[in-house]
Amino acid sequence: MLKNIDRLLDHILEDYNKWGICLQKRPKLHVVEERTQSNFNYGSYVHAAVILNPNQKIKRDYDMMYRIAKVVYEGTGVSKEKIQEEIHQKIKEALKKSEKYMDQQGDIILYPDFFSESGKITADITLAHEIWHIVEDGRNLITNSIWSREGSATYASYRLLEVVHANTDQPFRGRPFSHFAHPIHGLYDACALITSKYVEQEQNPFQALLLPSIRAKIEAECEQELFKRIREFYVTKPLEEDSKDLL
Repeated sequence: MLKNIDRLLDHILEDYNKWGICLQKRPKLHVVEERTQSNFNYGSYVHAAVILNPNQKIKRDYDMMYRIAKVVYEGTGVSKEKIQEEIHQKIKEALKKSEKYMDQQGDIILYPDFFSESGKITADITLAHEIWHIVEDGRNLITNSIWSREGSATYASYRLLEVVHANTDQPFRGRPFSHFAHPIHGLYDACALITSKYVEQEQNPFQALLLPSIRAKIEAECEQELFKRIREFYVTKPLEEDSKDLL
């Protein structure tokens, strides 16, 4: 099984190389028996992950969760301190579970879901997605915006593999937030769709995706649309029904 995945990994690296996107070294694959990252109710299974600088990742995840929680709890009377306390505990728990993998920075970790039936179907997309995270880190493209980071990696994987709509055979670059029951569930696909607006028509969309000026525009629109959808969602659904799922 791993030999097949290794061949698939080499194929994806070759495809990126054709666009001038090269890694300094071939990433190693590691299989683990349990998921070590909390997915914070993103609404999808985590098939794989790249272990990044732990301090950087923790800060990014904390900032992301806190900013979203502030929007969710607007006008409810829940204190800023209470929100910070809850999120700090979540991050602390996630870090403790991930400690044994922290020395594997830059490697791709394959979780059990990767080998599930659904995981096998999207194995190439999953690897292309995680490789793009490594590409960005290698280019020092640092961002605390998970919506920009994940949207860009999702777009890159769809674009590299020329994913098409099942029914129309037209290029598939994601789905809007309105297609998802909860805005957070659409984080990857919706931000990928937004990303495509800024780079799809470029001669080399992957190189364009690494330009700070373009990424700033992508990040701004993703954030604006995400927070807009979150506010709309909690206007129509009482907070108490969903608050535990978010935090």
